[in-house]
Amino acid sequence: VARLSRAVGMTVWGLCRANKQSRPEFNRLTTVGNLSEFLAGCDYICNVLPSTTETQDLLSGDALSSCKSKSPVFINVGRGGIISEESLLAALENGWLRGAVLDVFKEEPLPVISPLWSHPKVTVTPHISGPSVAENIAEVFVRNYEKYVNKQSLDHVVNWEKGY
Repeated sequence: VARLSRAVGMTVWGLCRANKQSRPEFNRLTTVGNLSEFLAGCDYICNVLPSTTETQDLLSGDALSSCKSKSPVFINVGRGGIISEESLLAALENGWLRGAVLDVFKEEPLPVISPLWSHPKVTVTPHISGPSVAENIAEVFVRNYEKYVNKQSLDHVVNWEKGY
């Protein structure tokens, strides 16, 4: 997402758990400790965060009130647990967000009775932001199997301490 956004001329900020060295796909990196300042400067917020104890409900409550001056669009393609449905609806009604494009939800599938389905500022997508293609999965498996047999470091290893 970041590389594509930079390629089309967007200024891209990234939010990290800890200070990191600059990376070419980001104009600026900051930490969760600066969340309010980060949110206040966004025209679009694209959540791609994993689901960890640190990210659960990160944007719930009045966290998005920091957005009120720019009223960005919230795009959620990461994990639904980053924000409660109630908090998202409140942010839309209060004008803290201009709109939302939602591919993931705290409760999945999104219940039929959810007001998000019919909210005029919400676009619901069919959970397709990160499609898996069988051929790609097979290629990764074969590559990792070959690395495993040859006692090499594997690709895409889960860090259990981080939760992803």
